[in-house]
Amino acid sequence: MTAAPDTGPDQGSTESGLFDVFPDPVLSYRPARSDEPNSRPDALVLHMVNPAFESTFNVDRDCIGTPLEQVTVAGRIVSTTDDDADAHDISPHDTTTVRNILDAVGGTADSTVRLAQVLSGDRRHFHVRAIDTGPDHTGSYLHFTTVPELEQGRLELVARIDRLERTLDVVTHDIRNPLEVARIRLEAAQEAGKDVHFEKVAGALDRIEQLVSDVNSASAGGIDPTDAVALGDATESAWETVDTADATLVSSPDVPTIRADADRLRQIFENLFRNAVEHAGPDVTVAVEPIPDGFAVVDDGPGIPSEVGDSVFRVGVTTTPGSRGLGLAIVDRIAQEHGWWVSVVSPDATSTDSDTGARFEFTDVSILT
Repeated sequence: MTAAPDTGPDQGSTESGLFDVFPDPVLSYRPARSDEPNSRPDALVLHMVNPAFESTFNVDRDCIGTPLEQVTVAGRIVSTTDDDADAHDISPHDTTTVRNILDAVGGTADSTVRLAQVLSGDRRHFHVRAIDTGPDHTGSYLHFTTVPELEQGRLELVARIDRLERTLDVVTHDIRNPLEVARIRLEAAQEAGKDVHFEKVAGALDRIEQLVSDVNSASAGGIDPTDAVALGDATESAWETVDTADATLVSSPDVPTIRADADRLRQIFENLFRNAVEHAGPDVTVAVEPIPDGFAVVDDGPGIPSEVGDSVFRVGVTTTPGSRGLGLAIVDRIAQEHGWWVSVVSPDATSTDSDTGARFEFTDVSILT
């Protein structure tokens, strides 16, 4: 990010020294100067960040002089009340801007908000408050304090309960359809005695079994990522357990052996393969290939619209009518438990390549060979 030059305070001053050694993340901001690029009369820009802020939010001093609405940090502003469901559904894909945080702080009665983030598999919560020590924002700060460990444990428990309740809501709705199919087909079989009706009942029961499996995967917690897993073998094993119709699996001979929980990794592949068949059609081609620091799963279907992006990892979000929107949420949850980062790469709208489809990239993976 290109920032306008800002000399900041005298780095030798007592104030600056205290700012730098302060243990909590802190930033200061000020009004934009008229000679700064793209400045507006009401613009506020980043004035200084302390080392704790740099390391916590991965924002360095190159951003000094940048408008607050252009300074992005990992995390999401959440409610301070437990009855806000979105407050507990935090993803490593969530980001917000410093300006959003400042506006949220200014709009609350107690002048504090809560920011939640997931980085490298660790979930953290911060209380954020504004400190204004001078007129016209000349001495203005945002102070981030970590929520105590016991409170974070309570929030984690609330988050798990909330995820389970959301999953159950989706499955309770979706399970009605196959049950109704099974009931109607059984009645028809009793009247006509044709095998086709029993085949439809079997299909409906398979659907129910898959829904139950998804609930178990979505609600399960904890993994043991100590297995040495050859990705080529893991993909072949997962492919055999999914109804892939006429689909084709292409596994690169260069895919590595990684450190992972073998069973949970298989669930990642099963859900991605099933997702490809459901969204791209029964003759889709799916490839698993190595990338720096991880691996990617790619198909040649229509891809995921850029406006949807990483929101596909949320429970209930889907681009296909009738889909329950659980599979990719499970994938994201398992990746987080491994400490991996999973992202979706949307097709380029200007591309003429007909094979550009959905691409899921997993990084921060422990590669053995």
